[in-house]
Amino acid sequence: MCSSSRDRSERGPVTFLAVVAHPDDDLLFLNPDLSDAIRARGEVTTVYITAGQGSGTGATAGERARSRQRGICDAYAHMAGYQPTGDQSEWSGELIEVGGKQVERYTLDGRIRLLWLALPDGQLTALEAGTPQLTVEVPGGLGAPVYGYNRADVVAALRALIDVYQPGEVCTLDPWPESRYEPHDHADHTVSARLAGEAATAAGVPALAYRGYSITAVPATLAPQVAADKRATFDVYAAYDDDAQPYGWCERMLYRWPRGNGWVGRNADGRLQVFSVRAGRVVTWWQVDDWTWSQPRVLGGSTGPIAPGLAIGYDLDGRMELLARRLSDHRIVCLWQTSPSGPWASTWSSLGNHNAGQPNEAQMGVPTVTRHADGRLCLLVKNGGGGVSSRSQTAPGAGWGPWTDLGGTDIQDGVTAAVGPGGRIEVFAGTTTGLLHWYQTAPNGPFKLNPNLPSLPAGSPPSAVRMPDGRLLLVYRTADSLALTSQAAPDGPWEQPVVVSGPGGHGQVTAATCSGRVWLACRDADGGVSATSLDNDGLPGDWVSYGQACDVPALAVAGGVPHLFVGDGPSCRPLAEATWTALP
Repeated sequence: MCSSSRDRSERGPVTFLAVVAHPDDDLLFLNPDLSDAIRARGEVTTVYITAGQGSGTGATAGERARSRQRGICDAYAHMAGYQPTGDQSEWSGELIEVGGKQVERYTLDGRIRLLWLALPDGQLTALEAGTPQLTVEVPGGLGAPVYGYNRADVVAALRALIDVYQPGEVCTLDPWPESRYEPHDHADHTVSARLAGEAATAAGVPALAYRGYSITAVPATLAPQVAADKRATFDVYAAYDDDAQPYGWCERMLYRWPRGNGWVGRNADGRLQVFSVRAGRVVTWWQVDDWTWSQPRVLGGSTGPIAPGLAIGYDLDGRMELLARRLSDHRIVCLWQTSPSGPWASTWSSLGNHNAGQPNEAQMGVPTVTRHADGRLCLLVKNGGGGVSSRSQTAPGAGWGPWTDLGGTDIQDGVTAAVGPGGRIEVFAGTTTGLLHWYQTAPNGPFKLNPNLPSLPAGSPPSAVRMPDGRLLLVYRTADSLALTSQAAPDGPWEQPVVVSGPGGHGQVTAATCSGRVWLACRDADGGVSATSLDNDGLPGDWVSYGQACDVPALAVAGGVPHLFVGDGPSCRPLAEATWTALP
């Protein structure tokens, strides 16, 4: 969820800034994050790079652009709890100067702002290629003059708006859209995401990318009521756009790079360490003692922007190794501690891309990492072909061997793995119809694909955890519930999934074993975080809300106590304690 980077010990208003290509991209692909921010009384600003005159109601380009402006204003008023009047009289409008040019800005309640650069719809690819574009004149609007923009002008304007509104993140579309599924994404979406990402990086602010058209290929990720609310908002807008169709997008929302829940590690001496990607750089905090955290420190230098979605592995001597996906060249990179509980290497080392040099290399996902029985680390990642690739160390703590294609197809990003009591690694990934499963035929041995794992269509990446009795447990969302699948016995066959109720919300569920119990945590229906533990029958108890706006929480164990983390600050809270601790 887009949120302010300001520290706070209690959940508070968020600062949401979105940059999209067209009026309605935000409603279709950034919701319900957008409506959650509005409902939380946050500062919400959306910037539309184009006028959107390619569709809408009207005979001329200007009329169509104006109709879409009116529709978007009514949709945002609806999300803010208004009954739209149809004349947008609840909004105030003014021309403001951005980068030496005037743009239209409409404001509701002093905290919701909509801005239009008004470049021509369908021409952002030409703009990116070097052809300047004239803005679209919008009759009935605020009378912004016609201006010429080149690529640098757009980036500068977006950078200026980021500086003004000071968001914690810039929410945008997909810079490298999924190529396996129809329909392929709109070219304007892709270019707008790249322009927004460049401006965000220049401003030192992270960009959060959302998938576009291709989300129709995956199972529904939103609970029915959330999807219904999203559709109701879209329908308010659609009254002004004769071409508007939701095409199944209202039942789904997906981040381009799943953040995962493995972003909190534990040093060899037991102290926890948190890792977060900020403006393409990895920032870390570590426990100084039970109640004190270090100041943030940037790791790895600036060898290229890093995607959200970090993985932490542990060498036999307790040193952590951090794996990430570099966005500039689509490579997996690695950073390691130079001694147990000690400092980190100064620069990232590249582990490559199994599809390097191929047209699909940009489709590689974010990594996960686990450990062979003999102590060697094993990297796993969705490859460009939609299967899973692996790469393992040649010896514990040593260099890395060649890539291996484990097979599979239709994999969605967010691969997970766990190790059974016999030392065999088991790997899981969602598809558009269920889950795929790989397992080692022997400790340290090759992987075998099991396409028949009992599973349901997954509305989130799965999480895997070893239960106190040694059996592995999978937990993932369906559209409106949670699914739990466990082994019948340690290292044994898998049982049918059990569907249980959850706290609503969406996104990956995190799981950890502590003090003889399995704990679960996830984003809830209010956009905060809720947690529970499994009872003796393996079913969740009552969910407890801990507030604190978040995207995907993490659970980590220290001193025999489960600690809950959210990426809003970030903040930490032992589940037995009453308050959150905001990291510096």
